[in-house]
Amino acid sequence: MCSCCVFLLIFLVASRRVVFDAIPMVCDTGDVIISNRQIVHGSFANTGFEPRITANFGFHKRSSVLNVKGAGIHSEAAVYDDDFIK
Repeated sequence: MCSCCVFLLIFLVASRRVVFDAIPMVCDTGDVIISNRQIVHGSFANTGFEPRITANFGFHKRSSVLNVKGAGIHSEAAVYDDDFIK
């Protein structure tokens, strides 16, 4: 079991939020996991000499963002109009 799964299990037991139907994702160095971006996750601190890299990608349906004004959290607030999306 990877450190991510162990941490999650300890957290869930300690917080009394055990999810009995949860499926641990056992992974090794170099593995890639594709999951829902809202998955409950966690891992222990990286104590090795090699950096740990995480790349998160999220996608929204065009219809869910077209003509919606972004909150400006990661960039200037803007309306996601057709030109902006292109």
